[in-house]
Amino acid sequence: RQRTAGRISPTIIIRLPCGTGFVIEGHNEFEAASFLSTPGFIIVCASTVQDFYDFLLAAAGSRKIVLFFEYKALYGADYPLEYQWKGETVQKRVPIAAPLMRRLPLTPIEDFGMKLRRDGEHATVLTYGKMIYHCLEAAELLAEEGISLEVFDIRVFKPFTAENQLIQSIQKTGSLVLVGDEPAYASTLSAIVAELVEKREIFDFLQRPPLRLAAPNIHHPPPSYHRSYVPQPDTIATSILKMLKE
Repeated sequence: RQRTAGRISPTIIIRLPCGTGFVIEGHNEFEAASFLSTPGFIIVCASTVQDFYDFLLAAAGSRKIVLFFEYKALYGADYPLEYQWKGETVQKRVPIAAPLMRRLPLTPIEDFGMKLRRDGEHATVLTYGKMIYHCLEAAELLAEEGISLEVFDIRVFKPFTAENQLIQSIQKTGSLVLVGDEPAYASTLSAIVAELVEKREIFDFLQRPPLRLAAPNIHHPPPSYHRSYVPQPDTIATSILKMLKE
């Protein structure tokens, strides 16, 4: 497209199944950060069935190059959670399947932007993909402690825009937490936090440094250890509680 000055501009959708789970470790990475600096790409990640449907339909009509990250763990009818909380093992399955609505006319793929998944008062949480369900579960745990989290689903990594709803949320809470299942260094979370704190309307309202909760900067372990590699609801809740107390 760049070489032909736009005379050739095909629609290209590259579907990229990703995410930790009980599959061999080489198939577990979330690799969106590898493509952030490449001009011309649209990078999206869906966390719900409706978003998956809407994004794929919009990408097909976009005449753009879309990198479509899909969490394999969200292909089923529900998503399993297992973690430790207050000395007990918690196991539950979060429903994923839902009726679909077809929305016409199509929204341009890059205009979907982020979506508010939960209202809160004490910290603004930015996350994506299956980690949405980890963060929403952490929000339930912290609600028992009198702390409410405002949770946003990033959805579109490129182009990323700091929308007014997010800016107003950070101004309200004074705290920013970013949660992902990729190594924190040079990650999508790193790029987003830099984009946000450079804005005075965000930086001036932060009461404490932003917190990134992500995987360690090591190769993914064997499948049976995947829960130890990725932030879980209990570790997310504990880290946010510690941040707010400090």
